[in-house]
Amino acid sequence: MDRSELPAQKQKRRAILALSDSALRNLKYDLPHNQEARDLFYHEQISLLNVDAINNPEENSLLESLSHSGDLLNSGNLLVQSPYDSDDYVEVSQAYYTFARKKWDIYTYFWGFLGAKEASVDLKEIQITKKQQKGVGQGKYMGGKGKANVNKIDFNKVEKEMNLNKKFRSGGKLMPGNAKKYIKKYQWLFRDHDFEGIIELAEAGIALEEQEFYMSVTQQSQSNLDVALSLNVPVSLKSLDLNGKFEQIKQDIFEFSLKTKVTFW
Repeated sequence: MDRSELPAQKQKRRAILALSDSALRNLKYDLPHNQEARDLFYHEQISLLNVDAINNPEENSLLESLSHSGDLLNSGNLLVQSPYDSDDYVEVSQAYYTFARKKWDIYTYFWGFLGAKEASVDLKEIQITKKQQKGVGQGKYMGGKGKANVNKIDFNKVEKEMNLNKKFRSGGKLMPGNAKKYIKKYQWLFRDHDFEGIIELAEAGIALEEQEFYMSVTQQSQSNLDVALSLNVPVSLKSLDLNGKFEQIKQDIFEFSLKTKVTFW
């Protein structure tokens, strides 16, 4: 088992950990006496990929795509599967934003099939970082005075906003059948109430002038991220760059919301 291939079943590769040949050997060496190593090596939803053993990535469309996606396959990178496309992956630290932006891109094409004139979105990101501070506190205790170690957790909240806008050419043709066919390609979204409601109106011949709604993308993104973030880094992999940034991501809480407004011809 050289881990040079990825399983065809999407549920077995909800996250991918790219490892060099030497890192994978160290992990295997740890298996008999380290539970974290065993949990990772035999994980049912996290695939380990030996990046040094990939010889002909063009023989597999997924490996070929990952190989041509910049530095995604650098050893130590933890990749998360997109909730909208099981063959699309992003490095874990970029997952929240990338998935939020992807949903907007999908919406843009969707509105085009329904004769939209213009679509705009306000994308809001809230990041809450937990920081634990250790200190020494002094006080009175039963039986006398003394010092005690104190752990304090601070929360740092950062808000970012971005506006995206898309305009369509005049005379857009109403194609609800094409809209439904397009959205079926994306897991999570075909049963999205926002999509279903708009398609039903279009199929009934009810013309819209404007549509405005809010939606959160955190829930969809969180499913595969929870799998990735459940990982406990074994001792044998502590030397990888993965450890520092990964532990920080575990401490962060993200929330993304999209306020969308669409006008029609």
